[in-house]
Amino acid sequence: MRRNTNSFNLSFIDIISCGLGAVVLLLILIKDSPFFVEQEIKDIEQALPDNSDLKSVVEKFKSENNELSELISTKKKDLSELDEKITEELKNKNILQKEISSLIVSDDEEENKNFLSSCKLDRDKTLVLLDSSASMLDYNFVDILKAKASSEEIKQQSDKFDTAKRILEWLIQQAEDEIRIDVATFSGKATFLSDGLKFKKDIINNSDYLKKISEIIPNGETNLYKAFEDLNLENYRSIFFITDGLPTSGNGSISQSIRGCNTGSLVSSDCREGYFTDAFSYLNKINSRIQINTILMYLEGDPRASIRFSKESWRNRGCFITIPRIWP
Repeated sequence: MRRNTNSFNLSFIDIISCGLGAVVLLLILIKDSPFFVEQEIKDIEQALPDNSDLKSVVEKFKSENNELSELISTKKKDLSELDEKITEELKNKNILQKEISSLIVSDDEEENKNFLSSCKLDRDKTLVLLDSSASMLDYNFVDILKAKASSEEIKQQSDKFDTAKRILEWLIQQAEDEIRIDVATFSGKATFLSDGLKFKKDIINNSDYLKKISEIIPNGETNLYKAFEDLNLENYRSIFFITDGLPTSGNGSISQSIRGCNTGSLVSSDCREGYFTDAFSYLNKINSRIQINTILMYLEGDPRASIRFSKESWRNRGCFITIPRIWP
């Protein structure tokens, strides 16, 4: 049996659908209307801070920034002034240190003078005999060999020989004005530096003597026997030795009879002591009453020197002093 279709129901559904579509369209159109746009703008403006508040915040930051800049500038100025003060204090400190150093040096020099006070040049007709042999270049055998191979300019700058020359200068400076003095050097031979016996003022102010002292270059062997032969010691009352050890050569004819003198290039202790004995035997023959004074500088490997020189010095009541390596 065929069912009848109800046309009214279909039409009602269509109408409802169309109405719903119209409502949706209307809502869309209303959403994009100026009214809603303005409302959104107002909502945004309300969400944002007030413009005047922003200005005040910016001004506050500017003010704080200016204050900070001024503070930094002030601190930089303070640091600059402090730096200047520190620099000035350092300068004052350096000046003070130099003054203290000069005072210390002065005290040391005075102490050094007192160190030699027991050795006074107090006899008329005194010969000061300065060792200028190669051993006066340094304090041990190895360094002496190195120095011997160096230039003459470096040899003249030897600390040890410079000390010896300052001792010579001190002896002459401390002598009594009426004391007559002669000065000579010795190594392989002896050489006078002063032209005969002179008062100390005539030696100190003698430009030729000063020039000779400055030009001495330590070199050669140490031959006391030859020095005593060359210097004609009969007329002297006193000798001041400034040396560092026993002789390394002597009278050629006696060398063969001294034990240890034929062992090659190195001179043994026995040989050196034999040369010393022979030289002073010769001196005692020509002037047995001459006073011997010795300022003995340090030399490594020559222990007998202090024994032999001290005995000769004390025999006629002379003075004997040993100078350590670190002597100022």
